[in-house]
Amino acid sequence: MDLARDDEGRVIAYCVSSIDQNLRGGVESIFVTIEHRRMGIGTRLMDGSMRWMDGMGVRTRVLTAIVGNETIHQFYVRFGFLPKHVLLERVIDAGQEKGPEQLIK
Repeated sequence: MDLARDDEGRVIAYCVSSIDQNLRGGVESIFVTIEHRRMGIGTRLMDGSMRWMDGMGVRTRVLTAIVGNETIHQFYVRFGFLPKHVLLERVIDAGQEKGPEQLIK
């Protein structure tokens, strides 16, 4: 985990990366506080993650990006991350089981 701190020592950004037993690297989480975005902090954190993975011999890298925030998707493209597949998810409220026929109206 890499942290970025402001002048008072408060954490303003972080990047959590991992490498599995098959040398597949993952960016598990990256976050920059709203007031510190567009200052290059996320870029420096991603650069550090990519360098660490390079040094460990990682060839494949993955991350999960949430649909609806295409601005961040463009950020990831700068580091060579491109969509590979789309995962569709259906969430059921507790105690409320619906079949497909009830979902289509």
